[in-house]
Amino acid sequence: MAFSRKNCFGIFCIFIVVFIWVGSSELMNYLFTSQGYDKPYFLAYFDTGLFSVYLFGFLFHPKWKRQCSKNCPKETMKEISSCICCRNIKKKEILIKKDETESEIESISTNESENEKFIENENENENENENENENENQNQNQNENQKLIESNESSDDLQKLISLERKELEKPEKIKVPIAEIVKISTTIAPFWFFANYTFNLSLSLTDVSSNTIISATSSFFTLIFGVIIKVDQFSFAKIFSVLLCFGGVICVSLSDRKNSSGNSSFIGDLISLLSAAIYGIYTIMIKKKLDDKNISGPIFFGFLGLSSFVLLWPFLLLLDLTKLEKFEFPTSMNLVYVVLNALVGSVISDYFWLLAVLFTSPLAATLGLSLTLPVAMVADIFIKSRKFSLIYIFGSLMVIFAFVLINLNEKFSFIDHKIVSCCQKKKQKLNQNENQNENQNQNENQNENSTLIN
Repeated sequence: MAFSRKNCFGIFCIFIVVFIWVGSSELMNYLFTSQGYDKPYFLAYFDTGLFSVYLFGFLFHPKWKRQCSKNCPKETMKEISSCICCRNIKKKEILIKKDETESEIESISTNESENEKFIENENENENENENENENENQNQNQNENQKLIESNESSDDLQKLISLERKELEKPEKIKVPIAEIVKISTTIAPFWFFANYTFNLSLSLTDVSSNTIISATSSFFTLIFGVIIKVDQFSFAKIFSVLLCFGGVICVSLSDRKNSSGNSSFIGDLISLLSAAIYGIYTIMIKKKLDDKNISGPIFFGFLGLSSFVLLWPFLLLLDLTKLEKFEFPTSMNLVYVVLNALVGSVISDYFWLLAVLFTSPLAATLGLSLTLPVAMVADIFIKSRKFSLIYIFGSLMVIFAFVLINLNEKFSFIDHKIVSCCQKKKQKLNQNENQNENQNQNENQNENSTLIN
């Protein structure tokens, strides 16, 4: 299968996102362990707040400026457009009726004139001009047929235009969502997005990058579970098997971390990473519920998400400082460079490339590309930290990768669901038939017993 330039560029964007995410995780782990700047809440607050950089697009992007201007409400815009379309349709229907009536009148008048001429010619020269009259009638009939065909073609074209306009009327119109509604949606989703990143950063300070990456990859399965509960998605046998396989891999990775670590910190970090994946699953479902069938720009949404997080979540910095759970300290000049670099590249730029990857390939290919972070993180830990992995760890990571492949190729295995459902239905039918046969046998036996008693 030949790849187009768009597909190749989309795959290139996926690889960029994978390496950025793994590099960002390694940089965060370096800040927490080597530099001693263990501030997961502040880093999550700074990274999320920096999304508001997207809002500078309102200064340069003309479409964003127009969206801020006062336009007609949605209902009035829809009513005006539908009224104009309906008026055009009625005009075209009237034209079709006029064409049909005119063609009928012309055919009637031509028939009458033909009959009169034919009668006069018959009275004058009955025997001499029979052949000539027949030729004239044939020519006139041909002319009439051509006129009728042309009128029918014009009416058919108008009817096609009417049907197309009616189909466009039935289509849902994509109207730009007002800024106030975008702010409301981003404000409701911002806490889930923020705490998913906060728990992710917190787990990085307690466990390795490879373990964090593998366990965080289970977010798609939490998305599936919450999607079924909210009736956004449906279960299938392939999905259930992939969920069980993924959690089996997570258990293998967690057990390996617990054996190799001196204390329980790595195991607790794995649990916090699992919590981060669950919160991210909730965030993804909220995105589907809130942004479904709405024409909202991604940068605008992320810009207001960053702004709302920056405005609403700063009191928790004071609370953590007062309780001494995370003492507020401004980073040093070198650490500040790392923090800004991680926020710009690991959050703002990576999300932009992720959006390009989805647009130029497909959501399926982009989601499947997430599994590439698992071997890349393992290789990074091998070369950076000289870490050695046990067989249980490698087996668990392979289970997670295979689960990702299986759940993303769920449509390919849909025939398995149909076969299992058909087998279950056949078994139910057989059981019902056996029950009916047993009931009939019991009835016959009872009738025989009653007859013997009567005799």
